[in-house]
Amino acid sequence: MDNRRLCNELNPFSSEHAQRNSAHAFQLRGKYIFQSVPRHRGVGGGPTAIRWMLGFSGALAFFGFLVFQVWRMIGPPTLSIDSPIEGASTDHPQVIVSGHTTPEVAVEINGQQVYAHPDGTFAQPVELQFGANRIFISATKKHGLFTTVSRTIMLKQPEVASSPVSRSPVAASVHSLN
Repeated sequence: MDNRRLCNELNPFSSEHAQRNSAHAFQLRGKYIFQSVPRHRGVGGGPTAIRWMLGFSGALAFFGFLVFQVWRMIGPPTLSIDSPIEGASTDHPQVIVSGHTTPEVAVEINGQQVYAHPDGTFAQPVELQFGANRIFISATKKHGLFTTVSRTIMLKQPEVASSPVSRSPVAASVHSLN
């Protein structure tokens, strides 16, 4: 069977054939050549829309991740104080200040450098004066950004016991029983 006769029987130039096969036929040097032509699809349908949505959401996720990483590098460090709580009251002249911060950050309590473990945790005893004590805890990154938290701790006077002999209020440690 001859190619020309075969093509003429199939009528490759009919519009039905072109729509069904999504192809165009043309004659080059006496031979029929078929060339496929992609169908036109709008943005709203088919795999093209899915590819666009996946590409857009992937790009958005990538840029969001970059912004998050840059903010972690240039933003201030986190600082959380576990102990003591704000407004605590105690009768002990010393309190342990403990907490955690971002790793590789310098920690200071009332201006004194404190050792922070590699994971960012720290604990340091602080001497208290009678009355209200303000404790300032700060965490400073290498680039100079810092975070400061303060706590107010009340150191109460020791309890005064009355003397069984004089019935006057005198500290219990003053009396000596001989």
